[in-house]
Amino acid sequence: MSKRFLVIPRMRIEHVNAMQAWWLMAPPSPMTIYGFSRALGLRCAFSISGLAIAHHGVQWLAAEKSNARFVKKHKGGRDDKNWDLRFWNRKVIPQQPQGATFIDEQDHIASGFAKGLQPTARCHVEMSVVLDIGDADVHPDDVTDFLWSGRLGGGAIVDHGSVEICGSSEEVIRKIGGGFWIVDRSEMALQAMQSFGLDGTEALIHVLGVNAQQKNAYYGASAREQETMDSPESWLSANVIGYAALEPLKERIGVRDGVRHAYAEPLVGLMQYRSVREEKRMPFWQYHTSPEKGVYLMKGN
Repeated sequence: MSKRFLVIPRMRIEHVNAMQAWWLMAPPSPMTIYGFSRALGLRCAFSISGLAIAHHGVQWLAAEKSNARFVKKHKGGRDDKNWDLRFWNRKVIPQQPQGATFIDEQDHIASGFAKGLQPTARCHVEMSVVLDIGDADVHPDDVTDFLWSGRLGGGAIVDHGSVEICGSSEEVIRKIGGGFWIVDRSEMALQAMQSFGLDGTEALIHVLGVNAQQKNAYYGASAREQETMDSPESWLSANVIGYAALEPLKERIGVRDGVRHAYAEPLVGLMQYRSVREEKRMPFWQYHTSPEKGVYLMKGN
């Protein structure tokens, strides 16, 4: 099978869901983008063996709150310069609309019909999506027709570059220009789990916390001191990579097309943003399932 890539460059999507889990705000996840790609494939009659995601930018639309005081940073930068930098610290917080739904007397508002407060956050985002289509017969015009009314993560696709089919990674990179590949770094969380006896969430938070401390120490050190230190990883982040069912699949009233339904919890994984121009390969994500365990997730290569 020959390598061929369907490239959708510079998609601008507005009002995308950014509340990936009740405790996590992030741009569209690999799982969300796989759902979009799957819908595209069903509409245009092709399948994919993997996808790559290049992030270009994000604008948060959640409520933004200011602290009541300035925050003072005492040192940083070159060791021969004493910093006394003041900056205004702002926090992005979820909004709280009313939106709980009463389903089959099984949800958290089963005691009454009052709608509960639901945290939500949205964003505008720009990204490029690269789909590994192999020898599939794909027509870019059909893809463009789908994008005209398609949605991603609940957001509307308002603009994109010319859809093309490329035969090499070099062509793909020239097509999308710059940006940052989203790379799977689950091995770092797995190592923390094995080394410190942590569960998945604890390991994720541990890796992100330690990395932040390392970056503060590294960039606060002198150039001479930095020569003796390991350079910390840059742009580590977290996002949803899949879902784990909390119960067996069952039929429920109001589910579209009679598809069986199960309540599930998101699986949050560790990832990294890496420069498209500096990375030597295209990092692809593949979809994996384990129905007997109720697990559905994306894994990066």
